[in-house]
Parts: sequence; structure tokens; C-alpha cells
Amino acid sequence: MKPLYYAITLIFLAFGASACEKPIDSERSNDLIVRDIDFYQSAFLGAHDGMVQIRHDQGGTGRDGMPSETYFMRIVGGESSILNPPSRIVLNEAWGIPLQQDFNVIKDESGIADLFGHTLSLRIEEDGVDSLKSITTPVDLGAIPKVLKSNLSQLPQNQLLERTVSWNIDDTNKNGVFIVVDYSPLINEENIVAVHPERCSDYLQIPDGRESYTFSASDFPCVPANAIVSVTLIRGVAKELVNAAGRDVFLAYSTNSGLFEFQ
Repeated sequence: MKPLYYAITLIFLAFGASACEKPIDSERSNDLIVRDIDFYQSAFLGAHDGMVQIRHDQGGTGRDGMPSETYFMRIVGGESSILNPPSRIVLNEAWGIPLQQDFNVIKDESGIADLFGHTLSLRIEEDGVDSLKSITTPVDLGAIPKVLKSNLSQLPQNQLLERTVSWNIDDTNKNGVFIVVDYSPLINEENIVAVHPERCSDYLQIPDGRESYTFSASDFPCVPANAIVSVTLIRGVAKELVNAAGRDVFLAYSTNSGLFEFQ
């Protein structure tokens, strides 16, 4: 029977991502090729020329007692990227987003929120008939997972271990839900930092349909006991976009996060 989840340190993952990376075809045309890639290892730890990032973040509780939420989009490109300005991307043949510089941020929260839980197509346009970066045919990026809603912000901050986090199920999501626990000496007391001076992270990948997880210290072996840690739940999808102009990554994901004592 396969385990329901697994834990691996990010140091090992950084090696694994480079070792398993697929070679890019030497003869690439103007057609945009969409490839499935590992959501966490390749998307977050792999090397790409540019990025389209569609993101939802839910953080701590605000003054009104409700978790704070933000939606935004980042589009990063450059000379070796398909997303080389001046150009624009078109989502679902309806939303055209101009790219006037290498780093673009869009904060149309209602428009971005509407992308989650639906299928998405993407087209890239650039002036110039002969440009290898001119894309006119939309490509299907598949389903974007639903916005992640969990009870993480309701867990007691002074005791994480043996507490259970639960979330809304997305039956279309095949990547599972990632739970990342990050230790940083910058936010911890001197007595802990003296023994654990280096930052570290561990993560679990849990099937979405499991719907919940109970925190156990054994699942996050690099994290010191009693430390203040950042906990992030992530659900999303990643694709690699390739043509003769470059190799970029498409990311769409939703996060819930908070600070807790690892005890």
C-alpha cells in the first residue's frame, strides 16, 4: 500500500529537480508547447526563463476576525523568455494583459479570483509577423484548482503539534495539498538559534480528497522543537511553456499560511 503522504527536505529536492529535468528539443518552432511538470519540485525549485503566476494568499486574521485574503498575478519575462515585452498575454480569449516591462504585477482581484476553479487557455501576442515569439493559437492549460479554504487560521498559535488542519476538497486536483513548515532563525529566540542557526524547510504532499492532516513532529524532521515556524498550505497546478523563444513556467495556486509554535 502506498503511503498517503511523504516528507522530504528541500535540500534533497533541489538536487532531485535538476537531476530529473527533461531536456528541451533542439528544434523548437513558433508553436507553443505545453508540458506537465511536477508542481512543487519543478515549478518552485526548477530554473525557467520567465513566469506567469496566478496566486491567492490567505494569511492571518484581521481586525474583523476574518482571514486576510489577496489575489494577484505576476508576469516575469526578459530577452530569453517567451514573455518578452512589449507583448501581451490573452487569458480565455477575453482578458488581454499588456506586458510593458520585464516584471508586471496585476491586482484585479475580482478578475483573478474568477480564474480559480475553471479551465484556462492562454495566448501570447507580440508585434511583428516574423517574430518567433508571436503566438496566435491559444493553448489549453487545463483546470485551475479551487481556492483553498482551510481552518489553519483557527488553530492555536502556541501549539501546532497534534492539531488537525482541514480544507475544502477539489475533486479535479491531482497534485494534492502541500503542507510546508519553514524554520527561520530570524524570528526565533537566541537559545533556539544557537543550536539551530540555519534555515530549513520540510513539506508533505497529501491527497486532496483526504481533506485533513494532523501535525506530527516526525513528518518535519529538520524543524527544531519549540521553534516559531511558518506553516503554509498550497494547492495548485504548474505547466511548462516552451517554444523557440524560451522556456517559461505557468503557475496558478492558492495558499493559506500562519505562524505557530512547533510544540
